[in-house]
Order: sequence, then structure tokens, then C-alpha cells
Amino acid sequence: MNETISVRMNLWANIRANVLLTLLYLSCCIMISFLAVKGLNYLISINIEQEVQQGDEFAIVAQELAIPTERELQDLKETYQKISAYSADISALEEEMIRLHSDVKNAVVCSEANRSFNTLAEYYATYQQKIEEIKKLISSYTKRYDAYSDAISKIPKFSSTYEKKNKEFTSEFKAGYEALEGYSKEVENLEALYLEAKQIADDLFEEYYDLMCRIVTLESGTCGTLERCYVANVLENRIKSSIYPNTLYDVVHDPGQYEPVMKGMINRPASESVKKDMEEYLRGRIETGMPDYVLYQALFPQGKGTWKHMPSGHYFCF
Repeated sequence: MNETISVRMNLWANIRANVLLTLLYLSCCIMISFLAVKGLNYLISINIEQEVQQGDEFAIVAQELAIPTERELQDLKETYQKISAYSADISALEEEMIRLHSDVKNAVVCSEANRSFNTLAEYYATYQQKIEEIKKLISSYTKRYDAYSDAISKIPKFSSTYEKKNKEFTSEFKAGYEALEGYSKEVENLEALYLEAKQIADDLFEEYYDLMCRIVTLESGTCGTLERCYVANVLENRIKSSIYPNTLYDVVHDPGQYEPVMKGMINRPASESVKKDMEEYLRGRIETGMPDYVLYQALFPQGKGTWKHMPSGHYFCF
């Protein structure tokens, strides 16, 4: 009986030991599973953070690829320097054109107005050529400026990259960009001056041409081009003089001055060769070198002295 009791007690002890071992095993399994789940979540979170960080870095790197490089900014700066050099040349032309416009506007006679306008037209042709060249440079400059400005504006405002790039870009280029915006207005103003001067020169030519051709035909006879221009020059000198009327019509029709008017021949048509010569003279393309004080032209000496005595017999006197 004692042996039976002893066997039962040993069996019970074994059962309890196995249960404890089983419980311990299960506890370990649960703990390991718990730790495994926590570890997995941690690894997942790290991986997600790394991917997000890498994504942000990629976005920043991609953005930086669109940001103008130092070389690109240097090219932009050099373009602006070219524009500045062209602008200096154009400014010099503008000053001359303004002066010549004033000369045309203040000219008393046709040939002087047209002579000044001819020079103005030469300057204007050069001016237009330079304007076309500078327009191309400005177009290139403004397109790249806008593109670079847009790229910089897309950089996150909180980043040091934005602060650095924006400061550099603004200090270097903003003032120049704003200055170029008003450039086309200057071009429009000078075109208006040119057209006004052209109109003045053309109006004077129309006023003078027909009457000048008729009186020179009658006064110069068979003389050559230069002598015909001398006759026309005397007429213009009288217009500029304070002792004669101040229009061509009034000078020609001044009582007792020109025989063709007194004899009623002034309305006879001009010769074709005189028409050609007078167009050249009145358009300012022939300069006679005659002083303003030469006011007389006849087949005999007049006034205080003779400026020139021509083989044809004409005297040009003062």
C-alpha cells in the first residue's frame, strides 16, 4: 500500500512538472510572438521612414536639377552685359537723332530740313538694326530669366537652398529685368520723332518743288546743275534773311524782284533736267557751299561785292 501511494505521488509530481513546463513553454512562445510582432512593426516603421526620407531627398534632388546652375547664371549675366553695351550705342544714336529732329523742326528752308533729315534717316537705319539685335538678346534674356525665376519659386520656401538661390538671383538680375520692360516704349518714342521729322521734310519739299523748278528754269537758262542750284540757294537765302519775305512764294512774287514774274512767265512748265536737279537740291543731296549772305543773282554785279562770277555771265553777289 505504501508503494502504491508512493507511485501515485510521483505520478502527480510528474504531471505538475509537465504542466509547469508546458505553461512555461507557452509563456515563452507568447513572449517570443509578442516580441516578434513588435520587432516587425519597428522594422516596417523604419523602412517606411527611410522610404519617405529617400522620396523627399529624391524630390529635392530632382528639384535642384531644374535650378539654374552657376554656369547658366553666368551666361545670363553675360547676355545682360551685351544688352548694356548695345544700349550704350543706342543711347548715343538716340541723342543724335533727337538733335537732328530738332534741326529739322527748326530749319527755315527746305534743303536744310531735308539735309538734316537725311542724316537722321541714316542714324535711324543703324538704330533699327541695333534695335533688332538687342530685341533678340532681350527676348533670350527674359525667357531664361522667367524660367529660372519660376524654378527658384518652386523650391520649398523653408529650405536654405531657396533662401540662397533667391537672394543671389534677385540681387543680380531683378533690377535689370525691370529696366528692360520699359525698353520698347523708348523705341516707340524715337520712331514717332523720326516720322515727325520725315513729315516736316516732305511737307517743305511739296511746298517748294513746283515753284522752285519753274523759277529756276526761267532764271538759269541753259546753265548746268551747280549754277541752277546756286539760283535756288539765293532764293532760300532770301527766305532766311530778315529783309525779304519768309516763304518761297512771297520771295518769288516780291514786287520788282524777278523778271519772269513781272512778265507773266512764271507759270510756264519747268524743264525735266531742272526738275531732276531741284529734287536733288531740295532733298538736301547737293551742297553748294554758298554763304547765307549771298542774296543777289543777276547778269550784272549788285550789292557790296561778288561771291562768284560764272562763265555763263551770272553774278552771285552780297
